[in-house]
Amino acid sequence: MFRSVLGVTLLLGLAGTGAVGAVAATLADEVKVDSAHNGTIRLGRVTLPLPAGDWVVTAVDEYKNKQNSLLAQVELASFVDGKTLAGYIIVNLNQDISGSGWEVNKFCSRTDVYYLMRGPDVPNDQTCWGVNHYVFEKTSTYKPVQGTNIQAAVARRGQTMPGTLITSLFRFANRNNFLTYQVFTNPTLAGFTDESGKWADSSWHRDLVINDPKKIAFLEQTKTQSAALFDKMKDGAIYKDRAGNTPASPSAAAAPVTETPPDMPTIEQRLVRLKDLFDRNLITQAEYEAKRKQILDEL
Repeated sequence: MFRSVLGVTLLLGLAGTGAVGAVAATLADEVKVDSAHNGTIRLGRVTLPLPAGDWVVTAVDEYKNKQNSLLAQVELASFVDGKTLAGYIIVNLNQDISGSGWEVNKFCSRTDVYYLMRGPDVPNDQTCWGVNHYVFEKTSTYKPVQGTNIQAAVARRGQTMPGTLITSLFRFANRNNFLTYQVFTNPTLAGFTDESGKWADSSWHRDLVINDPKKIAFLEQTKTQSAALFDKMKDGAIYKDRAGNTPASPSAAAAPVTETPPDMPTIEQRLVRLKDLFDRNLITQAEYEAKRKQILDEL
């Protein structure tokens, strides 16, 4: 699943929420499966802000990459009434301090997500965050060292994993450290019908969601909440070395983060996309005619 190095995120300096001490022998020594967290979570040398609500650790994984550096993945989930999945978090980070840098994360250069705010995007210097939709499988074979994958955690509560979640991904990187912080939100709790199927055909896709004002409003709300999380992370120094010092960052004077809003498709592109959906029997004749009229009325 997410265990592979996702073009790992190096933290330039996320907002600190207090002094950060030395790294434990392993992350599992201090982060326990089923432990509850609210407001922040401490992961080794880093303290991260959490979205609103109570979050339970569902998995802790530690592994070596090809350079023999120790990396970790921690997963948390939030449940309504202890049962229905409200949100899900995946954090990937390094435990060994590197002097040679980390791979870039391809998310920062994508052009097909709903929203992307992009800063530096080169090896050893990367910052971005964005909002997108993500299609999940109902089951998973991923086995963390401790705990269970999210599908199993949901099933343990007698529930079914939602097919599509809305995600915000935060990426910070420098030569010393990396962090990838991904938050997933369940849109069915806001009254939307759950979806499964291909990512490109989802009604949450940026090329199709423009036809649904309610979904646009939900994505904009997600963007606002994510911007607040980003602000808590971007200015401080959440990483410290083993002596308690902030590692020097070549990115301290990096260019400011710039917003890259999605390019909205033209009316012609929307009509072509709509016809393609109809030809593949993904929408009915009535839906095709209604959407076509709606698009043409905008002329």
